[in-house]
Amino acid sequence: MSCGIGWVLRDHQNTVLWMGARSLPKTEKVLTVELEGLRWAVLSLSRLSYGKVIFETDSQQLVSLMQGETFSNHLGLIIEDIQQLLQGFGETKVVFIKREGNGVADRIAKESFSFGNHDSKLYSVMPEWVKLSVESDNV
Repeated sequence: MSCGIGWVLRDHQNTVLWMGARSLPKTEKVLTVELEGLRWAVLSLSRLSYGKVIFETDSQQLVSLMQGETFSNHLGLIIEDIQQLLQGFGETKVVFIKREGNGVADRIAKESFSFGNHDSKLYSVMPEWVKLSVESDNV
């Protein structure tokens, strides 16, 4: 079985601009999946040339790690990669939000289970399968 990761980019008016979905091979630790999700979101958005981005996550542990908490060698390599990628932006933050505020990203991650492979999918037009989650988030 695989793990799913997903992200959504919204503008300052909460309008969805981009979405990304991807499945990963099964991983032992949830934190590794969270870090891989952040790394992929940062990499994707760096390629789209956004300068000022707030990255939200429902993992308080991930936020702590990004703010300098001690980490193991394996996680350290991923964190160093993320930090290096973040330097390409004008301004960024990695902040904690409750799981309830992360419904669209969660829905996108779950959809990645239906993919037949681990290829990344980027969406500039909102797919039908996620519209209800976006509408629920905006209420």
